[in-house]
Amino acid sequence: MCPKFVPLPIPLTTKLPTLSQCCQLLAFNGPTSLSMVQAPPPAITRPGQVLVKVKAASVNPLDVMMSKGYGRKVLGNLRSVEGVIGGSDQTSTFPMVLGRDFSGEVVSVGRAVTSVRVGDSVWGATFPSTQGSHQEYCLADQGSLATKPDNLSHVEAASLPYAGLTAWAAITQAGCVNREVGQFSRVLVLGAGGGVGGIATQLLSRYYQCEVIAVAAGDAHPAVCAQGASIVLDYAHSDYQAQLASLPPLDLVLDCAGLGRAALHLARLLRPGGRVVSLSSPVLANTDQSGLLAGTVSSISSLVNMNCSTIPTGNMFTWAFFSPSSSALNVFNNLVKQDLLVPSVSSVYKFSNILDAYTEVEAGHSRGKVVLEMTD
Repeated sequence: MCPKFVPLPIPLTTKLPTLSQCCQLLAFNGPTSLSMVQAPPPAITRPGQVLVKVKAASVNPLDVMMSKGYGRKVLGNLRSVEGVIGGSDQTSTFPMVLGRDFSGEVVSVGRAVTSVRVGDSVWGATFPSTQGSHQEYCLADQGSLATKPDNLSHVEAASLPYAGLTAWAAITQAGCVNREVGQFSRVLVLGAGGGVGGIATQLLSRYYQCEVIAVAAGDAHPAVCAQGASIVLDYAHSDYQAQLASLPPLDLVLDCAGLGRAALHLARLLRPGGRVVSLSSPVLANTDQSGLLAGTVSSISSLVNMNCSTIPTGNMFTWAFFSPSSSALNVFNNLVKQDLLVPSVSSVYKFSNILDAYTEVEAGHSRGKVVLEMTD
């Protein structure tokens, strides 16, 4: 008689070091308040969490802004609520770990995690209210990560999730572009030479099959054309406004350039039912300045006032916000494998040189992502 087959149990964790490298923010005084320390790896406190050994993580403009206190009211309150739910004993704001996107290897999973297992290579991006990825080990909910594309290195993979998910949120939250009608849609992307704008251009042109008209600085035009834009305009050109005015009607204007309210004047370029979507919302800045209630009311009032001029034509001005999504990451995975979504990395720094990475991001105008490479 054949012996009964007994499957081996899937490991829920691997052996972890007592201490690991962690970059902590100790005050809201900018990147100079960052400090590299030895700290215990984060512990899983909820069944849906995953502990990742970070192989690479990017530095985003949001990290620089948060190091100066941006979003401290809203994100601080969310952090407190999450701490209570997760059973954390940390009641103070500091130390804080910045960093949103990452690529690495799963070393431990909560008992409700079904999408990945120990040993899997994953990529993802965490919500800004959580402790981030600028550490050797980071926690992420299973809904904010997915299996990493096999054809990307960890450095390349770490450059995509946050910018990609931000672009994805802007496109999907607009509600006026989808794959069924994409080939009949025309989109204007402002800031197409940046990280989010470049990925938005790729997604709109290659996944949604839209006609993309991009706006970028002159030196970024070759790269933006390669990302799928059919027309690229230079905002510094003397005829820029005339070029905009001569465009055929648009379905979507996507502001990845930080214009915010100033993008409203482009609503005149829309066909009926079109949208202007900006990734530069005043909500966090208003709540930082005026408090949660007053800042929220002020932001909503501003949005209503802006739409008073566009509603008669059936158009709308909206804000879009980054949102973690494992399903979107799986879409990106397939696009990467088909060379329809290509990462752009401008600089790579060792984790020990993280301050240099922040300095480059703070200076602005990078044509690709700035990535940290972790070392064993």
